[in-house]
Amino acid sequence: MGSRLIHAAIAQKLMTIHSFLDDAFFLGNEAPDADKTSDLTKGDTHFLVPSNRGTQRIDLRQFLTQYPSSLTNNFMLGYYTHLVADELWLQDIFSHHIPAGPVGVRQQLLTLYYQDFQQLNRFLINQYALVPYERDITPVVPTTVNLDALRQLMAEYNHDFDLIDARPLQLLQQSEVDNHIAKVVKMMTNMINSGQLVEQLIMPQDKGDL
Repeated sequence: MGSRLIHAAIAQKLMTIHSFLDDAFFLGNEAPDADKTSDLTKGDTHFLVPSNRGTQRIDLRQFLTQYPSSLTNNFMLGYYTHLVADELWLQDIFSHHIPAGPVGVRQQLLTLYYQDFQQLNRFLINQYALVPYERDITPVVPTTVNLDALRQLMAEYNHDFDLIDARPLQLLQQSEVDNHIAKVVKMMTNMINSGQLVEQLIMPQDKGDL
């Protein structure tokens, strides 16, 4: 799934296009990754279910059922955007670079994959003019959200700006990351403008899994 800064780049682009999107949207767009700083699992925060394509998939329908008014709330719209982005990442990028196979081979690929995430931070910061998030999150976050977990997540987000020595990418390519960001921004913009839910556009291939 996409890195914190990939999600931030998507949020920044959407906030530039849609003036009503604010800090609540930005924070909601990072919030699903708070599984790393809370008692929840990634399956819980990302609504993961089994899939016949070799990876789990994100059940956007389940999210919308659980939060039916989410698309009228900036924080939850950001959360939904994160889920859409991660589902597209699983379909288009992860499954391409980390195909099903022997555990040992897959683990080696995953190591390279996560090293590339660190290397991509420099590119993303420069390409999308990203900056650390240093504002108080309390006023813009719903009361149902675990503030401590989200604060810790945003501290890790800020740590992403502590860049490591530059090295060539080993699996991922800057162009495919750019294309992914552009695809999510276009899809979410079309959804916001038309009101057509994204899950109806990107999930039909998984009907057999529902």
